[in-house]
Amino acid sequence: MNLRSGPLYARMQEEIEAVEASGGNEMFCVEKCFSIALAYWSSVRIIAESNLFSTEAEEIFFFKHIKPAFIAVMEYYMLLYQAILFKPATDKDTLLSYWLKQLKRADQFLHRHQAFRNYYCNGLTELDAMYFTLRQNSIRFTGRFISAGRPGCCQGSYLAAGILAYQRYQAYLECQLKAMTEGSRKKVFTGPLIPA
Repeated sequence: MNLRSGPLYARMQEEIEAVEASGGNEMFCVEKCFSIALAYWSSVRIIAESNLFSTEAEEIFFFKHIKPAFIAVMEYYMLLYQAILFKPATDKDTLLSYWLKQLKRADQFLHRHQAFRNYYCNGLTELDAMYFTLRQNSIRFTGRFISAGRPGCCQGSYLAAGILAYQRYQAYLECQLKAMTEGSRKKVFTGPLIPA
């Protein structure tokens, strides 16, 4: 199965960058970026569902690289939407405290999944069949079982996407904090885009 996801991901990034560069209303931009990511993921998902994986290596590649890349973008914009929605509109100290709490939240997620994060981000492969295939088994992450047996469900993909999203969200939060502490009024909207 050849999804040609690279060009789709690149087009999605271009559309998102155009929205972010427009400098419009923050909430509108986040909603629009999420919608763009959702539309591209839907296209990839439809293609994937209409094709069978001819090898386990193809299946692993899809669930380890393609699916997490697209899901992570949606997850990132959901985190950003929530952060902007609940951002206090009061004094600078309250806002600083808010961003620090959000950064702690991101740090806690990444710390809680540090072992998998190391595995995934360092390109290890020995457990790929367990994490990134649709086998009828359960995978244990941080003290809880997550069923991997549902059709189209591969929990390693979702955890990888969460890690990518939280890493990007962490970069966004660090930019917000830096802008506040340096007295900058420049709107910092996004961290680095996730490579496909």
